[in-house]
Amino acid sequence: MNRFIIMIGVMLLLAACTSEGKSEAEEGTGQDKSSSLVIKPAELTEREESLVTQMGVDYKTFYTVSGKLGKGDVVVSSILVYEANEEPKEKIVSISRTGDAKEFDGGLHSFQVLLEEKETYLTLGNPNGYARGTTTMPKDLRGYRFDSFEEDVTVTKGTPLYLSYLIGTSQNQLTGGGFVDQTVLPESVKEAEYALVFKVEIREESELYKDKEEE
Repeated sequence: MNRFIIMIGVMLLLAACTSEGKSEAEEGTGQDKSSSLVIKPAELTEREESLVTQMGVDYKTFYTVSGKLGKGDVVVSSILVYEANEEPKEKIVSISRTGDAKEFDGGLHSFQVLLEEKETYLTLGNPNGYARGTTTMPKDLRGYRFDSFEEDVTVTKGTPLYLSYLIGTSQNQLTGGGFVDQTVLPESVKEAEYALVFKVEIREESELYKDKEEE
């Protein structure tokens, strides 16, 4: 648990360092604009690399976000759990702030996994803070495979992107893996004994409330 608390503290410090000279400012034009964001693997400075090393997380993805959101649209980041023969379940959801069209100017974001004996800690970080939660992995998992996107990608409204995933197996080896298209989750992930999937999408805020009412 102490390791997790340290991880959160360092993560916030890292976000503060990266926010120097970078911001996600609201643009109050009152006009609707199409939503499109460019997501890039983060190129960390030497200082940031040092902070990441001190975090002690097992698996992580750092990335930057640039572009604009139209009025009424929000960025939804989520971590999904896939288990054999079961429907995927959302473990953590992080939603951007509401308001008029917003501009993302290269702020640092992250997806992190910390494996502990009793629980697995999950974190979604952004320049404004973080969302965190826990999950319990099957005890018989013996090996893991982690894959994350390596090239710039563009997320548009209505088309989710899968940026990273962690597969666990009780067998001696893992086969397959790797991304071909960020909009398509590999079958090896869907069919895995256990998998954590990091997804980013742009949606209308009104749709989120509608989905919640229908649950």
